[in-house]
Amino acid sequence: MVVVDVVMNIIYFCKQLFFKMGGDMLMQFGMAGVAGCGATCFVHPLDVIKVNLQVDTSGKGPVSVAQTIFRQSGIRGLYAGLSAGIFRQITYGMPRMALYPIVVEKVKSLNGSQTGDMPLWQKFFCGATAGGIASLCGVPSEVAMVRMTADQKYPVGDPQRRNYTGVGNALTRIVKEEGVGKLWEGAAPTVARAVLLNAGQLAVYADLKEKIGRSTGMTGIPLQFVASLGASVVATALSCPADVLKSRMQSMKAGEYANVVDCARKVVSNEGIGALWKGYGPATVKLAPHTVLSFIILDTLSRRLLGHAHF
Repeated sequence: MVVVDVVMNIIYFCKQLFFKMGGDMLMQFGMAGVAGCGATCFVHPLDVIKVNLQVDTSGKGPVSVAQTIFRQSGIRGLYAGLSAGIFRQITYGMPRMALYPIVVEKVKSLNGSQTGDMPLWQKFFCGATAGGIASLCGVPSEVAMVRMTADQKYPVGDPQRRNYTGVGNALTRIVKEEGVGKLWEGAAPTVARAVLLNAGQLAVYADLKEKIGRSTGMTGIPLQFVASLGASVVATALSCPADVLKSRMQSMKAGEYANVVDCARKVVSNEGIGALWKGYGPATVKLAPHTVLSFIILDTLSRRLLGHAHF
Protein backbone atom coordinates (compact mmCIF):
# COMPACT_ATOMS: atom_id res chain seq x y z
CA MET A 1 0.00 0.00 0.00
CA VAL A 2 2.86 2.38 0.79
CA VAL A 3 4.38 1.82 -2.67
CA VAL A 4 1.00 2.39 -4.34
CA ASP A 5 0.51 5.61 -2.38
CA VAL A 6 3.95 6.89 -3.40
CA VAL A 7 3.33 6.07 -7.08
CA MET A 8 -0.10 7.73 -7.01
CA ASN A 9 1.37 10.84 -5.41
CA ILE A 10 4.06 11.04 -8.10
CA ILE A 11 1.42 10.64 -10.85
CA TYR A 12 -0.74 13.34 -9.23
CA PHE A 13 2.28 15.67 -8.93
CA CYS A 14 3.20 15.22 -12.60
CA LYS A 15 -0.43 15.73 -13.66
CA GLN A 16 -0.70 18.96 -11.68
CA LEU A 17 2.66 20.12 -13.03
CA PHE A 18 1.57 19.50 -16.63
CA PHE A 19 -1.70 21.42 -16.34
CA LYS A 20 -0.22 24.33 -14.38
CA MET A 21 2.77 24.96 -16.63
CA GLY A 22 2.92 28.64 -17.46
CA GLY A 23 5.36 30.64 -19.54
CA ASP A 24 7.99 30.92 -16.79
CA MET A 25 7.84 27.21 -16.01
CA LEU A 26 8.19 26.23 -19.67
CA MET A 27 11.11 28.67 -19.88
CA GLN A 28 12.74 26.93 -16.89
CA PHE A 29 12.51 23.57 -18.64
CA GLY A 30 13.89 25.01 -21.87
CA MET A 31 16.81 26.71 -20.13
CA ALA A 32 17.59 23.54 -18.17
CA GLY A 33 17.69 21.58 -21.44
CA VAL A 34 20.05 24.07 -23.09
CA ALA A 35 22.33 24.10 -20.04
CA GLY A 36 22.50 20.30 -19.74
CA CYS A 37 23.03 19.61 -23.45
CA GLY A 38 25.64 22.37 -23.76
CA ALA A 39 27.67 20.99 -20.86
CA THR A 40 27.38 17.40 -22.13
CA CYS A 41 28.94 18.30 -25.49
CA PHE A 42 32.10 19.37 -23.63
CA VAL A 43 32.47 16.57 -21.08
CA HIS A 44 31.13 13.47 -22.87
CA PRO A 45 34.61 11.89 -23.43
CA LEU A 46 35.01 11.72 -19.64
CA ASP A 47 31.70 9.87 -19.41
CA VAL A 48 32.96 7.34 -21.98
CA ILE A 49 36.11 6.73 -19.92
CA LYS A 50 34.10 6.47 -16.69
CA VAL A 51 31.65 3.88 -18.07
CA ASN A 52 34.45 1.78 -19.56
CA LEU A 53 36.24 1.82 -16.21
CA GLN A 54 33.08 0.74 -14.41
CA VAL A 55 32.39 -2.23 -16.70
CA ASP A 56 36.05 -3.28 -16.84
CA THR A 57 37.09 -6.24 -14.67
CA SER A 58 40.79 -6.32 -15.56
CA GLY A 59 41.91 -3.52 -13.25
CA LYS A 60 42.82 -0.91 -15.88
CA GLY A 61 43.29 2.72 -14.90
CA PRO A 62 41.68 5.74 -16.59
CA VAL A 63 44.76 6.57 -18.67
CA SER A 64 45.04 2.99 -19.94
CA VAL A 65 41.31 2.93 -20.76
CA ALA A 66 41.54 6.24 -22.64
CA GLN A 67 44.57 5.00 -24.61
CA THR A 68 42.79 1.77 -25.54
CA ILE A 69 39.70 3.64 -26.75
CA PHE A 70 41.78 6.10 -28.77
CA ARG A 71 43.95 3.35 -30.27
CA GLN A 72 40.93 1.28 -31.33
CA SER A 73 38.51 4.00 -32.48
CA GLY A 74 40.35 7.31 -32.53
CA ILE A 75 38.72 10.52 -31.32
CA ARG A 76 35.32 9.20 -32.45
CA GLY A 77 35.57 6.54 -29.76
CA LEU A 78 35.70 9.20 -27.05
CA TYR A 79 32.41 10.59 -28.35
CA ALA A 80 30.68 7.20 -28.64
CA GLY A 81 27.11 7.49 -27.41
CA LEU A 82 26.98 11.30 -27.62
CA SER A 83 23.52 11.17 -29.19
CA ALA A 84 22.34 9.08 -26.22
CA GLY A 85 24.03 11.56 -23.88
CA ILE A 86 22.07 14.43 -25.44
CA PHE A 87 18.87 12.38 -25.32
CA ARG A 88 19.62 11.67 -21.65
CA GLN A 89 19.87 15.37 -20.92
CA ILE A 90 16.49 15.99 -22.54
CA THR A 91 14.72 13.14 -20.74
CA TYR A 92 16.55 13.32 -17.39
CA GLY A 93 18.87 16.33 -17.04
CA MET A 94 16.31 18.90 -18.12
CA PRO A 95 13.46 17.84 -15.81
CA ARG A 96 15.69 17.31 -12.75
CA MET A 97 17.13 20.82 -12.88
CA ALA A 98 13.80 22.41 -13.77
CA LEU A 99 11.88 20.52 -11.07
CA TYR A 100 14.23 21.40 -8.20
CA PRO A 101 13.12 25.04 -7.68
CA ILE A 102 9.48 23.97 -8.13
CA VAL A 103 9.83 21.38 -5.35
CA VAL A 104 11.68 23.95 -3.20
CA GLU A 105 8.78 26.41 -3.57
CA LYS A 106 6.32 23.66 -2.61
CA VAL A 107 8.31 22.75 0.52
CA LYS A 108 8.62 26.41 1.49
CA SER A 109 4.85 26.83 1.18
CA LEU A 110 4.37 23.78 3.43
CA ASN A 111 6.74 25.44 5.90
CA GLY A 112 4.51 28.51 5.81
CA SER A 113 7.14 30.76 4.22
CA GLN A 114 8.21 31.60 0.69
CA THR A 115 11.37 33.35 1.91
CA GLY A 116 14.24 32.59 4.25
CA ASP A 117 16.69 29.71 4.53
CA MET A 118 15.71 26.06 4.32
CA PRO A 119 17.58 23.52 6.44
CA LEU A 120 20.03 21.41 4.46
CA TRP A 121 18.04 18.21 5.02
CA GLN A 122 15.03 19.78 3.27
CA LYS A 123 17.25 20.79 0.34
CA PHE A 124 18.48 17.19 0.18
CA PHE A 125 14.86 16.04 0.08
CA CYS A 126 14.06 18.49 -2.74
CA GLY A 127 17.08 17.39 -4.77
CA ALA A 128 16.32 13.70 -4.21
CA THR A 129 12.68 14.19 -5.24
CA ALA A 130 13.55 16.09 -8.42
CA GLY A 131 16.22 13.55 -9.37
CA GLY A 132 14.06 10.51 -8.59
CA ILE A 133 11.10 11.73 -10.66
CA ALA A 134 13.29 12.73 -13.61
CA SER A 135 15.29 9.48 -13.58
CA LEU A 136 12.18 7.39 -14.23
CA CYS A 137 11.93 9.06 -17.64
CA GLY A 138 15.65 8.79 -18.32
CA VAL A 139 16.37 5.07 -17.84
CA PRO A 140 16.12 4.12 -21.56
CA SER A 141 18.60 6.85 -22.50
CA GLU A 142 20.94 5.61 -19.74
CA VAL A 143 20.77 2.05 -21.11
CA ALA A 144 21.52 3.25 -24.64
CA MET A 145 24.39 5.50 -23.54
CA VAL A 146 26.03 2.86 -21.33
CA ARG A 147 25.88 0.24 -24.08
CA MET A 148 27.18 2.59 -26.77
CA THR A 149 30.09 3.80 -24.64
CA ALA A 150 30.89 0.30 -23.29
CA ASP A 151 31.37 -0.88 -26.90
CA GLN A 152 34.70 0.95 -26.89
CA LYS A 153 36.36 -1.68 -24.69
CA TYR A 154 36.16 -4.16 -27.61
CA PRO A 155 38.27 -3.88 -30.79
CA VAL A 156 36.50 -3.03 -34.04
CA GLY A 157 35.16 -6.27 -35.52
CA ASP A 158 34.87 -8.00 -32.16
CA PRO A 159 31.59 -9.98 -32.10
CA GLN A 160 30.84 -8.66 -28.61
CA ARG A 161 30.46 -5.11 -29.92
CA ARG A 162 26.84 -4.10 -30.38
CA ASN A 163 27.71 -1.42 -32.96
CA TYR A 164 24.68 0.83 -32.47
CA THR A 165 24.77 3.67 -34.99
CA GLY A 166 22.94 6.18 -32.80
CA VAL A 167 20.51 6.48 -29.93
CA GLY A 168 17.51 5.79 -32.19
CA ASN A 169 19.13 2.66 -33.57
CA ALA A 170 20.07 1.53 -30.04
CA LEU A 171 16.55 1.95 -28.65
CA THR A 172 14.95 0.28 -31.70
CA ARG A 173 17.31 -2.70 -31.67
CA ILE A 174 17.00 -3.22 -27.91
CA VAL A 175 13.21 -3.41 -28.20
CA LYS A 176 13.34 -5.63 -31.30
CA GLU A 177 16.09 -8.00 -30.11
CA GLU A 178 15.51 -8.12 -26.34
CA GLY A 179 12.07 -6.71 -25.61
CA VAL A 180 10.83 -3.35 -24.34
CA GLY A 181 11.55 -4.31 -20.74
CA LYS A 182 15.31 -4.12 -21.44
CA LEU A 183 14.96 -0.35 -21.87
CA TRP A 184 14.45 -0.20 -18.10
CA GLU A 185 17.29 -2.62 -17.26
CA GLY A 186 19.00 -1.39 -14.11
CA ALA A 187 16.13 0.97 -13.25
CA ALA A 188 16.58 0.46 -9.49
CA PRO A 189 20.26 1.53 -9.33
CA THR A 190 19.57 4.26 -11.91
CA VAL A 191 16.87 5.80 -9.72
CA ALA A 192 18.99 5.26 -6.59
CA ARG A 193 21.94 6.98 -8.26
CA ALA A 194 19.75 9.88 -9.38
CA VAL A 195 18.29 10.32 -5.89
CA LEU A 196 21.74 10.32 -4.26
CA LEU A 197 23.45 12.40 -6.94
CA ASN A 198 20.79 15.09 -7.06
CA ALA A 199 20.41 15.20 -3.29
CA GLY A 200 24.12 16.01 -3.18
CA GLN A 201 24.51 18.07 -6.32
CA LEU A 202 21.43 20.31 -6.33
CA ALA A 203 21.09 20.68 -2.56
CA VAL A 204 24.78 21.23 -1.81
CA TYR A 205 25.11 23.71 -4.70
CA ALA A 206 22.15 25.77 -3.46
CA ASP A 207 23.38 25.60 0.15
CA LEU A 208 27.03 26.44 -0.60
CA LYS A 209 26.02 29.27 -2.92
CA GLU A 210 23.83 30.74 -0.20
CA LYS A 211 26.34 30.38 2.65
CA ILE A 212 29.52 31.31 0.75
CA GLY A 213 27.82 34.33 -0.80
CA ARG A 214 26.62 35.53 2.59
CA SER A 215 29.92 34.98 4.42
CA THR A 216 32.36 36.22 1.75
CA GLY A 217 30.33 38.60 -0.38
CA MET A 218 31.30 36.60 -3.46
CA THR A 219 28.83 36.87 -6.36
CA GLY A 220 28.33 35.90 -10.00
CA ILE A 221 30.40 33.30 -11.83
CA PRO A 222 33.15 32.95 -9.14
CA LEU A 223 30.48 32.05 -6.55
CA GLN A 224 28.74 29.66 -8.96
CA PHE A 225 32.08 28.02 -9.79
CA VAL A 226 33.09 27.37 -6.16
CA ALA A 227 29.62 26.15 -5.13
CA SER A 228 29.22 23.81 -8.10
CA LEU A 229 32.72 22.39 -7.61
CA GLY A 230 31.97 21.50 -3.99
CA ALA A 231 28.61 20.05 -4.97
CA SER A 232 30.14 17.77 -7.61
CA VAL A 233 32.62 16.23 -5.13
CA VAL A 234 29.87 15.41 -2.62
CA ALA A 235 27.44 14.17 -5.29
CA THR A 236 29.98 11.77 -6.86
CA ALA A 237 30.93 10.26 -3.50
CA LEU A 238 27.27 9.60 -2.66
CA SER A 239 26.23 8.19 -6.03
CA CYS A 240 29.28 6.27 -7.29
CA PRO A 241 28.33 2.79 -5.93
CA ALA A 242 24.86 3.00 -7.49
CA ASP A 243 26.45 4.28 -10.71
CA VAL A 244 28.82 1.29 -10.89
CA LEU A 245 25.98 -1.20 -10.35
CA LYS A 246 23.83 0.63 -12.92
CA SER A 247 26.58 0.44 -15.54
CA ARG A 248 27.23 -3.27 -14.85
CA MET A 249 23.51 -4.12 -15.05
CA GLN A 250 22.92 -2.12 -18.22
CA SER A 251 25.94 -3.47 -20.10
CA MET A 252 25.70 -7.10 -18.92
CA LYS A 253 25.29 -10.08 -21.17
CA ALA A 254 22.22 -12.30 -20.73
CA GLY A 255 22.24 -14.09 -17.36
CA GLU A 256 25.38 -12.43 -16.01
CA TYR A 257 23.58 -11.00 -12.96
CA ALA A 258 20.24 -12.14 -11.53
CA ASN A 259 19.41 -8.72 -10.07
CA VAL A 260 21.08 -5.64 -8.59
CA VAL A 261 21.74 -7.40 -5.25
CA ASP A 262 23.43 -10.30 -7.06
CA CYS A 263 25.42 -7.78 -9.09
CA ALA A 264 26.60 -5.97 -5.94
CA ARG A 265 27.52 -9.28 -4.25
CA LYS A 266 29.57 -10.48 -7.21
CA VAL A 267 31.35 -7.14 -7.67
CA VAL A 268 32.37 -6.97 -3.99
CA SER A 269 33.34 -10.66 -3.69
CA ASN A 270 35.33 -10.73 -6.94
CA GLU A 271 36.89 -7.25 -6.92
CA GLY A 272 36.61 -5.92 -3.38
CA ILE A 273 34.50 -3.17 -1.82
CA GLY A 274 36.61 -0.52 -3.54
CA ALA A 275 35.21 -1.64 -6.90
CA LEU A 276 31.95 0.13 -5.99
CA TRP A 277 33.86 3.41 -6.35
CA LYS A 278 35.47 2.45 -9.67
CA GLY A 279 35.61 5.44 -11.94
CA TYR A 280 35.32 7.89 -9.03
CA GLY A 281 38.16 10.01 -10.41
CA PRO A 282 36.81 10.30 -13.97
CA ALA A 283 33.27 10.63 -12.58
CA THR A 284 34.33 13.60 -10.44
CA VAL A 285 36.43 15.06 -13.25
CA LYS A 286 33.41 14.69 -15.56
CA LEU A 287 30.75 15.83 -13.09
CA ALA A 288 32.70 18.86 -11.88
CA PRO A 289 32.92 20.65 -15.26
CA HIS A 290 29.44 19.46 -16.24
CA THR A 291 28.04 20.86 -12.98
CA VAL A 292 30.02 24.09 -13.31
CA LEU A 293 29.05 24.65 -16.95
CA SER A 294 25.40 23.63 -16.69
CA PHE A 295 24.72 25.57 -13.47
CA ILE A 296 26.49 28.72 -14.70
CA ILE A 297 24.62 28.56 -18.02
CA LEU A 298 21.31 27.92 -16.25
CA ASP A 299 21.72 30.66 -13.62
CA THR A 300 22.90 33.15 -16.25
CA LEU A 301 20.02 32.40 -18.61
CA SER A 302 17.54 32.57 -15.74
CA ARG A 303 18.81 35.98 -14.60
CA ARG A 304 18.73 37.33 -18.16
CA LEU A 305 15.34 35.92 -19.16
CA LEU A 306 13.41 35.67 -15.88
CA GLY A 307 15.13 38.30 -13.77
CA HIS A 308 16.34 35.94 -11.01
CA ALA A 309 18.83 33.10 -10.48
CA HIS A 310 17.49 29.57 -11.04
CA PHE A 311 18.87 28.22 -7.74
